[in-house]
Amino acid sequence: PVTGVAIDPAGNLFLSEWYVERLKRVDPAGAVRPLPKVDSPNGLATDAEGRLYVASNHGHRIVRMEPWTGRLETIVGTGAMGVAVDGVPGAESPLSGPRGVTVAGDGSVHVADQTGVHRVDGKTGILRRMAGGPSREFSGDGGPALGAGIDAFSVAVDVVGNLYITDYENHRIRFVDLVSGRPQSPRAPSQVKAELGVRTYAETRINTGHVSWAAPAEEVTGFRLMRYVKAGEDCIPDRSFLASAPPKATSFDDMSPKSVVCGYAVAAESAGGLSSFEPAWVGSRTPPPNSRPQPPVRVNVVLSPGPADGRGPRSARITWMDVAMNEEKYLLRRFIVRGNACVEDEAFGVVELLPDSVGYTDENVPAGVCGYQAAVSNSAGESIWIGDRDLGPEIVQLL
Repeated sequence: PVTGVAIDPAGNLFLSEWYVERLKRVDPAGAVRPLPKVDSPNGLATDAEGRLYVASNHGHRIVRMEPWTGRLETIVGTGAMGVAVDGVPGAESPLSGPRGVTVAGDGSVHVADQTGVHRVDGKTGILRRMAGGPSREFSGDGGPALGAGIDAFSVAVDVVGNLYITDYENHRIRFVDLVSGRPQSPRAPSQVKAELGVRTYAETRINTGHVSWAAPAEEVTGFRLMRYVKAGEDCIPDRSFLASAPPKATSFDDMSPKSVVCGYAVAAESAGGLSSFEPAWVGSRTPPPNSRPQPPVRVNVVLSPGPADGRGPRSARITWMDVAMNEEKYLLRRFIVRGNACVEDEAFGVVELLPDSVGYTDENVPAGVCGYQAAVSNSAGESIWIGDRDLGPEIVQLL
């Protein structure tokens, strides 16, 4: 029977058969090709470069293979059965019957063996235990992952770094939260109110817009404000206006409101990012119920350089300001160089994100990527697609 399955970025399917010690590759056309033998192959994984990772159960190691050359390299384990040693290079630590392996977007390798789950850092190569303890008998739910009783059979990592572990003999899937301790974006301000009026400053009467709000309970570093203007029967973001307020602020005066201003929106900002924008309309204006949503604004992309040796994947963090009020989902697409043109990357497709989303991390950015676009969708249709610096249909240039 098949004991391991993996798919590489090119669409090749890899299969392992533990009992007969067989590895196979099935290409997108359906052609089956044998691969070099690995002792008792169990779990499989691939990385962004298409290399295959094999958990050699009786070999007590993780083997990395180049399917196109057949070259094999041990990256975790010494070949001797034993308890993994924290703080040493992965190739210098023993393993105990590894059964599962996965590769995260940052290039780190996670291994499930009979003593728990271990992570080998993609840059330093140092091994650290992430979950499991001296016993495989079920224990530890709701407590620290280190020391919990887990019979780790396979492991997966989500896009933000949390672990999912198949607890074989205990008939469970165990979740290890590795993210909640990181800085999180704050909640949006509440009780937002907006009004237009005339105020006197230095004996001069001027038109003003006034916005007030209640700050969230979390500590914030400041607030961002958006302004909305009339466009036919709708209110749309005024792209010429973007203001900020200090951390202790609970109101803001717009000293140059346009005659067509119909509302404002406020977001809180912290080290963890930006909250969604909470709107307040002047009078009783709201977006028409059957109107298309407002597009995101201030789309920005930060591209990581990748590992120093140039062999690991790059990642890209795409962020934007959420100003839509009637969205059902966010959409994201990627562009790649083909010849002399920057065209939509069909392999990436269109990623669908939850409403109120303000960012996405592309963990595996291939060579030639030249941009990203974001849009908002609801039952009435899609907004226009927006790229960096509000270039409308233009894309974010990364070359």
